[in-house]
Amino acid sequence: MQNFPIAFPTNGLKDCQVELFYKEGGCKQPTKAMVALAQEKLNRMGYTAGPADGIYGNKTRQAIKRYQQTKNNLRNTGKLDDQTLEALSIDTTIGYKKVWIDTLIFDNTTEKLTFNLPDRSDTQICYSIWTKRLFK
Repeated sequence: MQNFPIAFPTNGLKDCQVELFYKEGGCKQPTKAMVALAQEKLNRMGYTAGPADGIYGNKTRQAIKRYQQTKNNLRNTGKLDDQTLEALSIDTTIGYKKVWIDTLIFDNTTEKLTFNLPDRSDTQICYSIWTKRLFK
């Protein structure tokens, strides 16, 4: 495990749980789960994306391009970007992992939060932080 420190502006949050959603790789790269679900949906719509195995190969790229051509609001890039995922009704956090810090009480400061992640020092991490307010 490795420590993953993040500076987090608390903006007056009190009594909340902080969750870190993360995935390995760059933020603009879809997860294998996103790709597999897109392949499945594209295949059902007749776009022939290949097996729903989560591998972003040429068949998948061509199927995505053909799908994007049919949608006026999508750029025809062949990339499984957020707009294309949304058009396919695929959650853009599917395949992300999550870790959390137990209940915290913050003042109006910036806190240094440290999450323990699997040791992947050679890999980029894409993340977002969510908070859940706790009610008593």
